[in-house]
Amino acid sequence: MDKPYYITTPIYYVNGEPHIGHVFTTLLADTMHRYRRLTGQPAYYMTGTDEHGQKVQQTADAHGVSPQEWCDRMATIFSQAFDTSFGIAPSRFMRTTYAAHEERAILLWKRLSERGFIYKATYEGWYCVSDEAFVTKNNVAERLCPDGSIAVYSLESGQPCIWLAEENYMFRLSAFADLLLNYYATHPNAITPSFRQREIIRFLKSGLHDISVSRSRSKISWGIPVPGDPEHVLYVWIDALTIYLTGAKWDGTFGPAPAWIDGKLSLNYDAGQKNVLSASTFEGEDPFIAGDLGGDVPSMWPADIQYLGKDIMRFHCVYWPAFLLAAGLELPRLFFVHGWWKVNDQKIGKSLGNASNPLALVERIGLDPFKYFLLCEGSPDHDPVISDELIDKRYNSDLANTLGNLVMRCWAPALVPERVWPNPLPLLRLHNPLVLETILRVTLDLNLDYLFVKLDEAWVKEGRPPASEVLHYSTLRELILLTNKCVYRVRRHMRYSRFSAALASIFEIVERCNSYLQLVEPWKFKRIFEPEVGGAARDFVIYFLLEALRIAVTLLQPFMPEKSVEILQMLGVEEHLHYITPSILRVGVCSPGIPLAQESGVLFPKNERPNACEDVEKPKWEPKPKAEKRDKKAEKAARKAEKAAKKKQLE
Repeated sequence: MDKPYYITTPIYYVNGEPHIGHVFTTLLADTMHRYRRLTGQPAYYMTGTDEHGQKVQQTADAHGVSPQEWCDRMATIFSQAFDTSFGIAPSRFMRTTYAAHEERAILLWKRLSERGFIYKATYEGWYCVSDEAFVTKNNVAERLCPDGSIAVYSLESGQPCIWLAEENYMFRLSAFADLLLNYYATHPNAITPSFRQREIIRFLKSGLHDISVSRSRSKISWGIPVPGDPEHVLYVWIDALTIYLTGAKWDGTFGPAPAWIDGKLSLNYDAGQKNVLSASTFEGEDPFIAGDLGGDVPSMWPADIQYLGKDIMRFHCVYWPAFLLAAGLELPRLFFVHGWWKVNDQKIGKSLGNASNPLALVERIGLDPFKYFLLCEGSPDHDPVISDELIDKRYNSDLANTLGNLVMRCWAPALVPERVWPNPLPLLRLHNPLVLETILRVTLDLNLDYLFVKLDEAWVKEGRPPASEVLHYSTLRELILLTNKCVYRVRRHMRYSRFSAALASIFEIVERCNSYLQLVEPWKFKRIFEPEVGGAARDFVIYFLLEALRIAVTLLQPFMPEKSVEILQMLGVEEHLHYITPSILRVGVCSPGIPLAQESGVLFPKNERPNACEDVEKPKWEPKPKAEKRDKKAEKAARKAEKAAKKKQLE
């Protein structure tokens, strides 16, 4: 079995409930997972919870329960929220308290320690309690407090720092600057977007310092004990980051790695190492999702893509690769770094007390529109903003007025009275169904060009304007060619998780269809032409619009899985045509005569429900009142009476 496409999210700290930032990052992974599987590629992704550390211990104490009880409670909340409330179904939900993970974290520690990359020393420096991280002197600043005192805070998170000195185990991160610089120089697309990779390169060039990878048990008792030294516990970097290996069912095999010799990092790589891990540690802890890949999945490392927020970029793009290089393990193939969701120009987060309630947003606009908004607005090129105004704009403009309007018009009995996919051949004066495949699947544009030249000649002879003018053939031709290319454009964007760009390509098809429909006005054909010709022209137009709509909606499935399938069912598209492959997503695949669904409700009702950003200050806006409907006949009669009155006065 080939290695599945392996996707990861960060594991989420269990000192609070899920907020929109957690949902967004996991949604990115879920969307990529759906896309890969719809293309026919085996895919697998993990998410989970980070359950060790000082804040978890303090939160559990505050609630009067043990750390394990608190972690069990919060892991259930996260897992159920993703699955039940947000339609996000990971292949595996991992926890750092699983025995399988502890075994792998200890194994990685031993490998690094045996090879001289971990040593014991007294560490002094600024420590951010909220972030559970030591902060370098270049990343702290002072500010004046209201009481006149001076406080030190982290420039990255804005959280306060304290000076801490304690004996810890240290990792020789300083030795890896050149290796990492060389790696990123030879892998220019290792981090996306590209400006994030440039940030990491600048950080590496500024110099690296050794980092603490343990904490004293006297300070933090809730953690994995350091092998051979129970007075210390593994710090978050080795504990939490190793979860990606655990989730991949890593089998404990290390490859060749550089050795630490006489105070220098040797480029003479040593031999690898194979370890036997207990497969039984997986049993009963985190079963695979039924129907995904099954329980016999081989080791899937390295990760094909790791999703993360910019606040943990350094840990993932510097510390984590250094651990992997030191251990002799492959590096992830791609890091995708996104920005912070902001409201009122401030980052959303639990510690800031402004975490918008994602459940309220789902209840307000529905699950798929909620996903669509996040994926459209959540570009990695900037910090996206969330507000009720933006949500309504996306929902009403893109979904209700554009997509929903096109679906209902193409499906409506007025344009498809026979309630089956119409036949485009009669307009072209062709009647053999086999001809359709030749016309549409082989050099479609050239075949149609020739047929329309002949059709124009016939229509002119019969006293009608040219068919190419009536049907705006040049516009339709552009639409068909653009539609056939869309699967390739989406594939290019999805390679680097450019979800908003992929959606823009899909909605360009939908918008072009709406514009073409409004330009041609096929509902008028039966009034301006004899019934047979008018009906044939209408059927020709609707067939091609249905095909373009089918292709666009099929490509929408990873982003809006429920609504997309609902629309495909309305159109009568069979399940074997729901896959995202070039052979399926080409105009002319669906044959005339496919039955349409007989009934359908409104896909996207106009959103007039109350605001949902409940935990944050509401945007200062109010919807504009609807203009009263004008009575044009009454206005005309009033003007006529006024004119008559003035005329009478003059007489």
